[in-house]
Amino acid sequence: MFERFIRLARAEKALRERRLEDALQQALDPVVASARRAAAVREAAVAGLLARGHERLAEGDGRAALAIARQLQAWVGGGVGLPLLAAADAAVAAAGGDAGGDPAVDPAARRALLDRAGLLLAAGDCVGAGRKLAELPATSRLLRTRIHDMKQELARAQGLDGAFVLRVDDAGEFLALRGEGASFGGLRQARADVPVLANLAGRHASVRRSMSFHGGLQDIVVAEEGEVRVGGERVERRLLAHGDRVHFGPAFAFVYERPSPRSLTARLQLQGGFAVAGCAAILLMKDRGRDGRILIGPGADAHVRVAAATGEVELFAGADGQVRVAAPAGGRIDGAPFDGEHPVAGGQWVEAAGVAFRLVPWRPIA
Repeated sequence: MFERFIRLARAEKALRERRLEDALQQALDPVVASARRAAAVREAAVAGLLARGHERLAEGDGRAALAIARQLQAWVGGGVGLPLLAAADAAVAAAGGDAGGDPAVDPAARRALLDRAGLLLAAGDCVGAGRKLAELPATSRLLRTRIHDMKQELARAQGLDGAFVLRVDDAGEFLALRGEGASFGGLRQARADVPVLANLAGRHASVRRSMSFHGGLQDIVVAEEGEVRVGGERVERRLLAHGDRVHFGPAFAFVYERPSPRSLTARLQLQGGFAVAGCAAILLMKDRGRDGRILIGPGADAHVRVAAATGEVELFAGADGQVRVAAPAGGRIDGAPFDGEHPVAGGQWVEAAGVAFRLVPWRPIA
């Protein structure tokens, strides 16, 4: 019941903030899909996305309108967005592909493309802005600085800068937390980074990440306002090791795991039926760098194991903070092919190596 209430509240908050893709995704979640409030959010989000698509079309950006229409077809179906899809297809065909100069050779076209990304970002169209930035080739130092700043702004606008839910077909949902650790506490008090529906103090305890000269990246559990036990022993502060069973209070528990020596990202496997944001596992993602990669694949050392996967897919944050996906054989993002690695925005559908997933921005309810 509480989880359903939280997800509905998140969907409505996303709608108020005009994060339409996020609102629609939240309202389509099977946990809340049958609720009247979810239906109202879906209706408003679809209407907003259609209006945004027609605005892009009127501005001459047929490709952005086409992406929105395809997104609506993939998520909602039932003919939603078909008129927009037809009009956008015709506009792109009439333009003969990309209108204007070639950004690869024309500096003015590069500046125009970057201006377009800025306008999309200002309008709240994070997916469209991300696509425009991905189209930019190597460029001058002045534009590189502007691109870097815009990518950081995009990461913040996407909601992927602090935390996100990784929804993987045939594997479930995983809450990924970026940064230097997180505090855990009771849901009712709402004072912790990670609120849990359990008998916990407001800021019960935290897991802090720090770099040691001799030991590399270390995770330390610290008792704050509540009792912490590691392996049955009460502690105030303890360096965690792979396989440690940690209890916060009388019931909430997780097993600390470092699945792969190839990654500094840790996994907290929740125990006893507990879930946070509908997720039974939390990933403490080492931020900024490929050494913090989340590994998705068939291997025993994957953070997210997908038995039917044909290869391994990596998810990591680049030096600019933007979340990226990497797959040796490439893949598709919202149906568009990519090679090697590519930025991924909140709400986009990624398929690679027999794995399919989506990143959903997440923040605790304020």
